[in-house]
Amino acid sequence: MKEIFQNSTGFNTAKINVNASAGDIDLFYHLNDNPVQHIWQDIHRNSTKIISGQNSGKSFKKLLAKLNQLCELENVNPLQDDLSQKDLNYLHNLYVESDHNDNWLQINELIHLLENKIDDSFADFDNSINFYSDNKSSIPLKEEYKMFLTSDAMWGRLVLGYASLGKDWVVIPGDNDDRTDLELQKYITSEAYLSFSCEEPYPCFRELKTYNWAKTKDFYVPIDNLNDLNLGRYFLGQLIITDNLLDYHPAPSDWYISNHSCKLDFNKNILGEHFSVNSIEFMNTSLAYNQFIKHTKFPCKK
Repeated sequence: MKEIFQNSTGFNTAKINVNASAGDIDLFYHLNDNPVQHIWQDIHRNSTKIISGQNSGKSFKKLLAKLNQLCELENVNPLQDDLSQKDLNYLHNLYVESDHNDNWLQINELIHLLENKIDDSFADFDNSINFYSDNKSSIPLKEEYKMFLTSDAMWGRLVLGYASLGKDWVVIPGDNDDRTDLELQKYITSEAYLSFSCEEPYPCFRELKTYNWAKTKDFYVPIDNLNDLNLGRYFLGQLIITDNLLDYHPAPSDWYISNHSCKLDFNKNILGEHFSVNSIEFMNTSLAYNQFIKHTKFPCKK
């Protein structure tokens, strides 16, 4: 069984060092042996600097204050505390039409974080973040790579960043938007997303939400052609429950339970409001295999 935890190309483990409220923490990810991850890893191995995005653990008030500060720099009217999805959709349209300087890139990030805050009753427990590198490589996605799309939110999941101008069919239904800014992801870049969100209440939750939403619309949504729908994000890896996580909560089985309080506490009190990504290092380890055997007590031959 051990061999299935190895990678055919590159390394099988990523150590991502993050700055958190509890200090710098090493998070270890088992990297999935798929071509999207191989390409993404190669881009990072030819990088020298990590750039961390905005995290979703900040309060609505702080995110809005930062957004309005950037809007002022770009001569855009600030948004009010009682902002609606319509307000954010309008601002996103301005972003699409902008020159995409650093201010507008940050505005775009903040729009999506605020969308989650007004739409998700569990948003206060979400502390996800994106990061990328100084390597600007952009590799076209192949049709066959769609096998590695995943749509449900999972705590501890590492997925490819969207890194595309506009919105895709993952985002549009949640924003109750139209096709104006539709742009399917076409490239693999260095951007990745560390998901520390609340998990869906049951399987296929997002698929059902998208399906029901599509049935109410008077414009075409390609639910009859799943390749065109392109629903999800490309899977890169999964957090390994290592001993340093057990220092915060010592019961291994709890970490594998969907939305267990230990995960939500980790998001809010350990990662905290100033959560950011410091560095990423790739290596070959038996860590995922060893923790799988240790925590599941799986009867595997030595």
